[in-house]
Amino acid sequence: MKLLQFGLVPQKSQFLFFLSLLFSTPFFAQVGIGTTNPDPSSILTIESTESGLLIPRMTASDRVGITNPATGLMVYQTDAPDGFYYYDGTTWQEISAGNTGWKTSGNAGTDATTDFIGTTDDEDVVFKRNNILYGTFFDQSLALGRETLFNNTTGSNLVAIGSRALFLNTVGDNNTAVGVSALRSNSTGSGNTALGLESLYSNSGGHGNSAVGFASLSYSSSGDNNTGMGNYSLHNNFSGSNNSGFGSYSLSNTSSGSFNTALGTSALTANTTGNYNTAIGYDAEVSGNNRENATAIGARALVAQDNSVVIGSIIGVNGASASTNVGIGTSSPNSSSVLDLTATDRGFLVPRMSSAQRIGITTPVRGLLVYQLNAPAGFYYYNGSNWNRITTGADVDHDFYEAGSTTAPDDINDDIYTMGNVAIGKNTADTPLEVERNFENTLVEFNNLTLQNGDGSFVNRAHVANTSINAVAFSNILTSTTAGSRTGIENSISGFSVSGEKIGIFNDIQSDNGITYGMSTTINDTGDDAQRGLRNYLIGEGTGDRTGTENIIFNSQDANHIGIFNQVDSDSDSGSKIGVSNDIRGNSTAPKYGTLNLIGGGSGNTLFYGTYNVFSGSMSKTGTTYASYNVFQGAGAENRYGGYYIFNNNGEGDHYGAYHDFSTTDTGDRYGTYNLMSNTSGNQYGTYNAYTRSGGTGNKYGTYTTIRSTSSGMHYGLYMDVLKPGSFAGYFLGDVSIGTTTNNNYILPASRGTNGQIMTTDASGNVDWVDLVTVNGINGLARIGDDIKLGGNLIENTRIRHFDNNLTYTLNGLGEFIVEEGTRDAFKINNVGATILGDNTYWRDGDSSGTTLASIEDSADDGRFRVYENGLTSVDLNANTEFVFNEQGLDRDFRVEGNGHTNLLKVDASTDNIGIRQFAPIFDLHLKQSINLTTGNGGMAFESSTNTNHWRIYHSGAHFSFNENGTRRAYIETASGNYIQPSDARLKQDFELQSGYLTKLKQVPIYTYRYKNQQGEKRSLGVKAQEIQPLFPELISEGEDGYLGMNYAGLSVVAIQAIKEQQVLIDNLAAENENLKEKTKTLEKRLDQLLSRLEVVEARLD
Repeated sequence: MKLLQFGLVPQKSQFLFFLSLLFSTPFFAQVGIGTTNPDPSSILTIESTESGLLIPRMTASDRVGITNPATGLMVYQTDAPDGFYYYDGTTWQEISAGNTGWKTSGNAGTDATTDFIGTTDDEDVVFKRNNILYGTFFDQSLALGRETLFNNTTGSNLVAIGSRALFLNTVGDNNTAVGVSALRSNSTGSGNTALGLESLYSNSGGHGNSAVGFASLSYSSSGDNNTGMGNYSLHNNFSGSNNSGFGSYSLSNTSSGSFNTALGTSALTANTTGNYNTAIGYDAEVSGNNRENATAIGARALVAQDNSVVIGSIIGVNGASASTNVGIGTSSPNSSSVLDLTATDRGFLVPRMSSAQRIGITTPVRGLLVYQLNAPAGFYYYNGSNWNRITTGADVDHDFYEAGSTTAPDDINDDIYTMGNVAIGKNTADTPLEVERNFENTLVEFNNLTLQNGDGSFVNRAHVANTSINAVAFSNILTSTTAGSRTGIENSISGFSVSGEKIGIFNDIQSDNGITYGMSTTINDTGDDAQRGLRNYLIGEGTGDRTGTENIIFNSQDANHIGIFNQVDSDSDSGSKIGVSNDIRGNSTAPKYGTLNLIGGGSGNTLFYGTYNVFSGSMSKTGTTYASYNVFQGAGAENRYGGYYIFNNNGEGDHYGAYHDFSTTDTGDRYGTYNLMSNTSGNQYGTYNAYTRSGGTGNKYGTYTTIRSTSSGMHYGLYMDVLKPGSFAGYFLGDVSIGTTTNNNYILPASRGTNGQIMTTDASGNVDWVDLVTVNGINGLARIGDDIKLGGNLIENTRIRHFDNNLTYTLNGLGEFIVEEGTRDAFKINNVGATILGDNTYWRDGDSSGTTLASIEDSADDGRFRVYENGLTSVDLNANTEFVFNEQGLDRDFRVEGNGHTNLLKVDASTDNIGIRQFAPIFDLHLKQSINLTTGNGGMAFESSTNTNHWRIYHSGAHFSFNENGTRRAYIETASGNYIQPSDARLKQDFELQSGYLTKLKQVPIYTYRYKNQQGEKRSLGVKAQEIQPLFPELISEGEDGYLGMNYAGLSVVAIQAIKEQQVLIDNLAAENENLKEKTKTLEKRLDQLLSRLEVVEARLD
């Protein structure tokens, strides 16, 4: 085939030209000019090595004047700017020639002063990828990446680099975002800088924040002036401001805290809401999430309280494996010191203050150290209860020296002495040695300590050991204030060369209980003469024992045991007051008696006194005076007599068992005989008089008492106080006469009388028994003389038996029925009939002493009601603490009945289940509904605290349903367990068809992730609500806590629409494919026809 030419040609050529006209009909075969093998991808292939292709040439005005240019139309413009132009369907585009265009493989020979990429007019520079916007150079802003600055309206001075950086920004200014989704949610915030994936992701209106690192400040929404540098730094900050976190995960959990600073990986991760905290070092931390003004410095340092600074880690705390040694002025702090201060030209300055400021420190801790400026100046430390001053070298005053020298003691075994007084157990010292203790125990103990003289016999030894009852080894109290000798105990024993015991004082007391005195002396005399509690002089050289005072008491009873007890209380005139004074001397071997009374028989009329006491004189001091004072103690069974007198003579004179003559006129008690008897099983007689002989003509008086009527005070001839039931204050066998004189008396009858009789007098002194006159009372009251008495003190136990009659107390006025206990009302029925109890109330079984059944008690001024079972609390309703039922944990059910249901609430103790409307609950909480209707009240509801909006969960009879304000929103289908949401058209309105979901759905990224607070490592599959919100806002909801939620089920509806839209594309492509197939078949058929014709033509040409 030869090259086709156009023009005037021979006849053969005309034929060929005619043949070419046949080709003018549309067909899709390839045409070659200058080649027999046109490229199959080209409809026209032109090849030549000596000429080119000349397309239409014209001026710019000619080009612009072309009517309706077709897309792809090309011309060559001859005037400036000359070159090839093509029409892109909208405008004419110039095809750059030479090096004026930028190549995909790069350009060479460019001139930096003239060559550039961009516009020469005031238009934005736009970059696209796959015809999708990927970058724009604005007048004052820069956006690089897909959907960067996607929603910006008036914001300026913005830099966004990375997909969806500053995605939602509308009016915010001066923001810089570098990284995918950096500052993605920012809309109005200004002056923010974010560098890193999702840094400042959630910031919407915060200002002046800086975030560098992956997810740094990613959840910050409204906080201002925060700085986060490092992955996840300030990651969860939501609204906190003025925080600075440097290091990965620093301040990563702070949500609303402000003014915090963290420097180091994981520093201050525990803080969430605390303010003004500082942490420097890896994992430097605060304990708790809301500390204030706390500072931790050092790796794993932990500060656990507000307004505190902690330097260094502590082993075992916050994961630290070692404790930190802190050094100031040294690079190698001593390992034994927690703080090593090293300097040669400076010191350590502790807090300085006045004594008032020191004392004013609130709750000082033990070991606290300060320096006091005012006197006495110096260092003070707190020992847990008191402030103590630390003495210095200038303060040292050696109060003790080593024995025989003036050298201060420096060894635990040194013998020491002092010239001053010493006190133990008190803060004052008034004697050479004082020992004081404030509780019953060993006061002082001297073991193996002796004061020796000569051969080693004891001069003095004291040992007191008692842990439960008062014990006195030596007790001397001298309170005299005037001149004169006072001797507590003085012993003078001579004749040391003679054998035999010499005992100054010897006390051997063996007793289990009760106050026990070896010797007790109390002298309260203020006179001028000597006062001696005990003084013994033993002089002589005989071989017998000499005992100044020897008391041996062998008794195990609980009563007091006193060897010698003398009490002299008079302080009138000067002179000796002697309880007992015995002066026995001589060398004879005969017995010596301090006091020996032997009063034998005789026939004379002389008075005999075993002991004769005369109390005379003014005795200006009032008080009790005893002529004879006897105390009987012990458990013996024999008789004991306070006074026992035997008269064996037959004289005619008066005989007195005891005769007391008190001639003083002063006030005060005087006892002729005073007897105090205790602890015996035998008879005890205060006074025993036995007249067994009939000799003598005088009167015989068992007790004869005469009291002058002019004496002051109450007079008792005989005073008896005998209260034991069944005993007698007076017991008389014989006639009894009572009166004031012999002519004004009456004689009681000798017989008892008969049942019901009373005694009457005959006005002559005779008393006889007569029958009682019947007196009828009213309402069961008894008549006493002419009176009937109600009220007053009961003098005996009183009982009222109703039998078949009622006792009615009518309150028909203002009066009230009151039972008092002391001065308070314990029981009251007021005038309106209300019953009031004034204290705890108990119900007992059978009677008041029976087992408690129930009680109402006071509990810190609140009520407490208890029901008992077998005496133990079963139900305890305490308004001060809690309400407890079945406190013993027995099988006791709790049931509440309603108006229409007998088991409104049932707690089954046997199964530990709770039933609502269910008598026998078989689950932990068993609720049986009252009704299954959607519009009823069956099931369980949760109502808002601010209005009546509510959700109800119930069983509809077929499905487990969820109802909002009376409308069923969803249910779980029975049997299958499918979650069903009602979608009936009759429940809906305002329908709007949707489209374009396929394009939106293609933009949804899918992630796997883990929740921050989840347990375990399992990952979830899902999306980020913030990325779905601009695409499908109907699927996103914001909770009360500010976090976004996602309706994942709604994505299925989106997917349905997207599938439909995708199916339309598929159907269109399928139709186009079928059309292309038909066209291909037609072309193949025509091509076959053309080839056949060409073969005919070639055959003819040949």
